[in-house]
Amino acid sequence: SFFVVPLLPFDLPPPRSNLSSQPLLLSPPMVRGNAKVKSQAKRLKRLEAERKSQKRDPKAQEKARMAGFRFVCPECKQSLANLKVALEHFYARHPKSSLPTDWQRRKEVRSYLNN
Repeated sequence: SFFVVPLLPFDLPPPRSNLSSQPLLLSPPMVRGNAKVKSQAKRLKRLEAERKSQKRDPKAQEKARMAGFRFVCPECKQSLANLKVALEHFYARHPKSSLPTDWQRRKEVRSYLNN
């Protein structure tokens, strides 16, 4: 036989208000009172700063990607990410040209460190 437990009013979730125009403010679960309000204000301020920085610099991703390229092929001016890719590119695309001196030194250092 089943024993049915009636739901008490405090077992029900709180009703949702119609404040859809306000952003959802999430804070850590144990924060209460003044600390919660401060945390929410700090989060909103950070989000606004991120939005403003994205609006000012639409090519930020492109700039970050280009900053990662450290090698430029002296023959064709192609940007390359690291020494391994640069050497593979140079040997495949420019087999008759001599290796740039700074690439040669880095290759020697790399082979010395790996042995």
